[in-house]
Amino acid sequence: MRAAAALLIAFAALGPACRCDAQRPAPTPTPRAEAPAPGAEMPAAVLTQSHGAVELQRGGGAWGPAASGEHIGASDGVRTHPDAEAEVSVDGVRVKLHDRSELRLAAVSPGLLRARVHGRVESNVETGKGHVYLQVNDGSTVADSGGGHFLITAEGKAVVVAATEGAVDVSSAGKTVQVREGQLTRVEANGALEQPAAALKKVLLAVQWPGDKTNRSSIPLAGRVAAGSRVYVQGEPVEVAPSGEFHADVRLRDGTQKIAVVTVDPLGRRTEAESEVTRDQSVPQVKVVSPFKR
Repeated sequence: MRAAAALLIAFAALGPACRCDAQRPAPTPTPRAEAPAPGAEMPAAVLTQSHGAVELQRGGGAWGPAASGEHIGASDGVRTHPDAEAEVSVDGVRVKLHDRSELRLAAVSPGLLRARVHGRVESNVETGKGHVYLQVNDGSTVADSGGGHFLITAEGKAVVVAATEGAVDVSSAGKTVQVREGQLTRVEANGALEQPAAALKKVLLAVQWPGDKTNRSSIPLAGRVAAGSRVYVQGEPVEVAPSGEFHADVRLRDGTQKIAVVTVDPLGRRTEAESEVTRDQSVPQVKVVSPFKR
């Protein structure tokens, strides 16, 4: 009995510390990743230049007018209308959109820009400070550069990539070539990638001019330029075939007038040619009769 009483006294002295549910120090909670603060800015490029009718699309929303200074994030798009230009920049990288061109950002961070492009686009990358990856249309052609200046013409069936400074790697259909200063490469509609070749020393523009006098309200015009060039007749864009040939129908007013043809080649060089034609409705229209008809 004395032993049992002593044991009870000992338990009482210990008090709550000996209860089976005695409290232990709570475990230290694992730190949780903090969510970005509301209003925190995501990495973005900047529309550093905007001339003419330039539009911006946020995500998959509606297109609307764009202005210089606007931030452009991943999945946003920029497009230019005729006679318009825009430039999208991030640290170390600048991408310029010429008229009738489009860019959609895929990823952006300081010194890096990934985008999908269409039309005529040129890029300038500061060596050691930036890198650019441009996917042409929705195809497999990709141009990437870590330093230099290059141009992409992606219209119609063929794609032409030309370098004016540094180098650009062009990949398509599992093949990659490096295009260096003064060179260009071409990607066919089926994805076939040509070996880089030296660009022409002079801008090619050969025009088949019509006669200098007519009574017609319009005249046909044809010519040839380097593949990947753009052509404008009387200021209006004209479709250029992959071979470099182009055709246009030029409307005339009464009297003497100039017809102007301008081309911009894959390296961004420009040249033009002019000719005069007179529309005189008093000039008789000559009919050619086949000698085989009676």
